[in-house]
Amino acid sequence: RQIFGLKNDFLLDPLVKMLMKENDTYIKRAIIDALAELKDERVIVALIAAWDDKDPTVKMNVNWALEKIGQPVVPYMKVILEGSDEGKKVKAIQVLYRLGYLIRKVEDRYEIIE
Repeated sequence: RQIFGLKNDFLLDPLVKMLMKENDTYIKRAIIDALAELKDERVIVALIAAWDDKDPTVKMNVNWALEKIGQPVVPYMKVILEGSDEGKKVKAIQVLYRLGYLIRKVEDRYEIIE
């Protein structure tokens, strides 16, 4: 996959580093959009970390980016559903739903209905 004729490996590391260090919301959202365009599984962890951003528009962009990457995010969302962070669980459920999955809560855990 390429953006502006540049291959994933050339862009991936610098974009991930920029995402982690950047404070400007608009720039962060642009970086997230670029990472989504790469559709590379290696960006998933960095995108999930960006859910911790204080700006809700950044969090929404992360959801969109994960949805755009598609099926490779499913195992990561399953791990989040097994964790203790309720905010991330909600976001994982949103992403999974947009990818066509249904989720049900059984006692204190979530199950993905495929």
